[in-house]
Amino acid sequence: MKSNPSQAAKIFDKYVKENPLASNAADIKYKEGLCYEDSGDYYKAFKSYQFIIDKYPLYPKLNELLDRQYRIGNYYLLISDKPAFGINMLKYVSPYRQRAIEIFEQIVKNAPFSDIGVKAQYRLGYAQMQLREFNDAIDEFKVITERYPGSAYVDDSIYFIGNSYFSLVQGPQYDQYSTEKALDYFIRYTEEYPAGRYVSDASVKIDKLNATLAESLYLIGEYYEKLGYYEAALIYYNDLEERYPDTFFAQKASSKRQILETIVQSELPYKQLIRNYDDIRNIYYSLKRKDTRNKWEIWKKDPLTPDERNRLIWAEKLVKIAKSHVDEAKKIYEAEQKVNLLEILIRDLKKDTQRLKSQLPQEEEILKQLQSGVIPENLEIDKDAKEDVKTLIKKQKRKIFFMKYRISSNEKKILKLGEKLVIEKGELEENRPQLEKRWQDLLTKSALLRIEIDKLLAEADDYGEIDLSKISLTEEKIKWKKLTPEEARKKQIAEEKEKALSEIEEPKPAIIEELAEEAARQKSIMIPYQNQYKGDTWKYWWDLLVGEKDRIKTHNESTPLFMK
Repeated sequence: MKSNPSQAAKIFDKYVKENPLASNAADIKYKEGLCYEDSGDYYKAFKSYQFIIDKYPLYPKLNELLDRQYRIGNYYLLISDKPAFGINMLKYVSPYRQRAIEIFEQIVKNAPFSDIGVKAQYRLGYAQMQLREFNDAIDEFKVITERYPGSAYVDDSIYFIGNSYFSLVQGPQYDQYSTEKALDYFIRYTEEYPAGRYVSDASVKIDKLNATLAESLYLIGEYYEKLGYYEAALIYYNDLEERYPDTFFAQKASSKRQILETIVQSELPYKQLIRNYDDIRNIYYSLKRKDTRNKWEIWKKDPLTPDERNRLIWAEKLVKIAKSHVDEAKKIYEAEQKVNLLEILIRDLKKDTQRLKSQLPQEEEILKQLQSGVIPENLEIDKDAKEDVKTLIKKQKRKIFFMKYRISSNEKKILKLGEKLVIEKGELEENRPQLEKRWQDLLTKSALLRIEIDKLLAEADDYGEIDLSKISLTEEKIKWKKLTPEEARKKQIAEEKEKALSEIEEPKPAIIEELAEEAARQKSIMIPYQNQYKGDTWKYWWDLLVGEKDRIKTHNESTPLFMK
């Protein structure tokens, strides 16, 4: 006779319902659960075992019930990871995984401080992680580290907390809370468990997280740099170099530090002019707000005192002058900084290109291994996607293509910007004399303007005595001299040649050394001390030897020369 476990389970269930207080009721319910297991209805088996735990808490086989519940939970957790009809169920909410979570949660409630309760808690975190509910997984794994610090699952739990935070990292452009938390847990794991099974993976991810944090700081600094807040940019670049000195982005920030510091230094006088304008404008508007009478309302009483009215008129004149100072300074400042900003852009592109060129051989080597049928260990693969080798080869080829495209594009940009930089540098040097003259004139007049502003701020009585022509700019505009690319290139070549020549120390003419030695031997030939270092002495050495005017007459007079 063929057995029917499902039918047997129903009979056992009916018996327990009719005889709940029978001495063998718990054993019959246990048999019901075993029948459901035999028939493959594991969830009903779990419910049967849970009925015993709830209704008969003193049942002697409690540990066996918990163990069977744990095995059923594992079954649902494992079966949910298998593809169904060719579909990877990891990408979808699986009812099996939800059941696994329900079962493990119940086990933890049934026996929170038992060994099987710890195992269920660990599996609960793992199930949440498989569901990609990483925040819930973090909470579940933290229960193990906090409630069961002596458990054998603490080390893996610390790693999985870090891994869950790592999965929540969105990139350097976003908030870095998850990045920092993942880094903290991975570092804790490698320090507390140096022989742990996930140490190598944690170390690789630590490097990636450091690179992400470094890039995040760099992007913030670059954002302020683009807005023109160079001091703020330097703060972030300095922080980047201190915290992550070995990263690519620290090197990138370091390459343009000097130029940015030069820009910040050159900003100081310009900021003083802006301060003048802000201060006098505040004075003007503070008086203007008191002047509630319209110009045409001449019959109304003046709301300002005579002194305030005079100050208002004077402040209005100074506002216009201060505004003209700022506009002029801005033109000069931007003309000088255009070259610096171009140099920064070129350096950024060069660093990016160098990085891509250094990475390209590694990516090509990975492609070769994939084409030979080997999947490299250092290849990043989306485990959820279940990609085959052909798909990986296609993706790798695409990656290499875009890397080469970016290298080529960057090199073209560098070449184009380099030509522009040559012209900008040449024009700046050509116009520097008039820029410096205008700048000095502007600083002198802004200093006088500052004196007048301070008088108004201090409410002194001797304001308005200065002649406005002394602080006003001339109407003459800067006549910017343009250079053609050929002229700029010639100028650059000439400057480079002049610089190279200036770095070469001019040798002393050999004839002078020979004459000095001969004079020391014969004591009759004297070389004037003051003429020894003339660069072209060799042209007229005969006149020095026989001429009466420059010749040293005695040996004593020549002693300092020979001692030298």
